[in-house]
Amino acid sequence: AVVSTQSTGGIMEKVGHIGQWKCEFVSVIVTIIMFVAGIALYFISIRIIIIGWGLNKFRKFYFKPNLVDNNEVADLLSRVPSFPEIEKYRQIRTRGVKSSDKPEKAE
Repeated sequence: AVVSTQSTGGIMEKVGHIGQWKCEFVSVIVTIIMFVAGIALYFISIRIIIIGWGLNKFRKFYFKPNLVDNNEVADLLSRVPSFPEIEKYRQIRTRGVKSSDKPEKAE
C-alpha cells in the first residue's frame, strides 16, 4: 500500500511540475499537443477520432502481432523530475560548485 501511494504521489508531482513549467521543454510540448488536440476536436467529430483510433489498434495487432505496445504518457512523465529528484539534483549541483566559481553579488 505504501509503494502504490508513493508511486501515485510521484506521478501527481510530475504532472504538477508540467503545469508549473519546472521542465520547460516538456511543458511546451504538452501545450502544443493540447492546442493541436483542441483544434482537431473542433473540426473533427469525436466519433470519427474513436473509430480511427480503433482501426489503428486493430491494424497494429493484425499486421504486427508480436509488437510490444508502449505507453507514451508514461514515457513523457518519466522525463519530468519529482520533488526528491529535484532536491537530489540541487544537492549534486551545489556540491560541485567551488567558492571561487560562485558569481559575485552586485550591490
